Parts: sequence; structure tokens; C-alpha cells
Amino acid sequence: MRVRFILFTLLSTAAFGEMVTGTVAGIDKNQVRLKTSAGELQLQTNEKTTVRKAGTFHDLSPLAAGDPVRVNYYGDSPNLIAVDVSASVTLSGVISNSASMSLTVVPDSKTGATPKDSSAGVLVFVSSATKLGVAKKDLTAGRKVQVVGWDAGEGVIDAEEIKISSGDSPVRPAPPRSRHE
Repeated sequence: MRVRFILFTLLSTAAFGEMVTGTVAGIDKNQVRLKTSAGELQLQTNEKTTVRKAGTFHDLSPLAAGDPVRVNYYGDSPNLIAVDVSASVTLSGVISNSASMSLTVVPDSKTGATPKDSSAGVLVFVSSATKLGVAKKDLTAGRKVQVVGWDAGEGVIDAEEIKISSGDSPVRPAPPRSRHE
């Protein structure tokens, strides 16, 4: 049931209005400035805004300048309200389970950029927008992968890119993309 709820939540984020990716340029109390490919964007936050970065928060305290983020927001400029802020996550590990729209990845012990409580595996959602370095059918149990995506909370990653790992070379995070490009 948890997987269905999280999947519904991820798929329904478009209902919030707009989505943008960028890099945190600055934070001031209840405001976050993002540097995007289209320029700088200022967003307001409130007690309902959810921030996900190695945990779930309702303030901007876990974020720092330079953090890559994806933000769902609504409103008209200059009154843009951030609903959900997800930090970029990089994960290397071994697939323990593969399903049509998700993978369970057991993280490498040396990987420090994984969500909390990941010892049993991290649920990785794979959508039609996920860039795959291989055919989907090749993402099978036992394969070592590198995942770059967005922290969806509770040990879940919304995958932006998945590659079969070759050796111990680190994955480079994909550059932030914006739907406004």
C-alpha cells in the first residue's frame, strides 16, 4: 500500500502547478532563490512547504547555497509559493528487486549520499522521463547501478538517470533541467 501511495504522490505532483529545477542561490527566512537555466527565480515558503533532503522538513534549514533542487510551486510572479522542494540524490548500489516502474537498490557502504534508513534498500521510481544508460529489461537483480534523482522522502528516490555501473567510477549528477527550457 505504501508503494501505491508514494507512486500516487509522485505522479500527482503536476497538480501543484509548475515544476522547476535549479541550484539554490540563496535563502532568507521563508524565501529561496533558485538559479535556473531561464534566470533567477524567487519562491516563498510556508508551514505547508515540504523540503526533502536526507529527511523531511517544513522549513529551509537543510538546504544550502549550491544545492541542486527540484521545486513544485504555484502562483503568479512575484508571488510564487513552493509546495515541495526535493534535493538531488546520488546513489550507487546493487539492484535487489526490479519491477515495471521501480527498482530496489541496496546502497554501497561507501556511498554517503543516500537517504536515511537505506540498509534494507532504497526504492527507486523509474518513469518514462528517466534517462536509462541501458534497456529497461537489463535493470535486473544483481546488477550494480548508479542512480541520480530527487529525494522523494522515506528512503525513496525519483530517478532522473540510471546507469549500469562500470567499476568504481563515480556517477556525475545530471545538470539541472527546467520545464521552462
